[in-house]
Amino acid sequence: MRNEHITLHLFGKNYKFKADEDVPNADQVAHLVESEVSKLEQNAAAKTPHMNNFAVLTQAALNIANEFIGLKQDYASLIHDISGRTNALIERMDSYLQ
Repeated sequence: MRNEHITLHLFGKNYKFKADEDVPNADQVAHLVESEVSKLEQNAAAKTPHMNNFAVLTQAALNIANEFIGLKQDYASLIHDISGRTNALIERMDSYLQ
């Protein structure tokens, strides 16, 4: 990424940010934030019409962080499962070779 500028469309306004070099998927990150905020805005309009922008952004951050933590746990579980299966296969192969 070459000093790319990202525009977030939140609460009827555009916000421009310079994407860090170490964020290769800045467009996807921006889209995820926009989508989560939009979803919360739609839900809040029906349930809590007085929810302020800061509360919506905070809830969006919490939702995204929760999903991220869940995915990290799923990934760790998958790696653990693959490692166990790989070790079992190696042991089986070693027993046949001896």
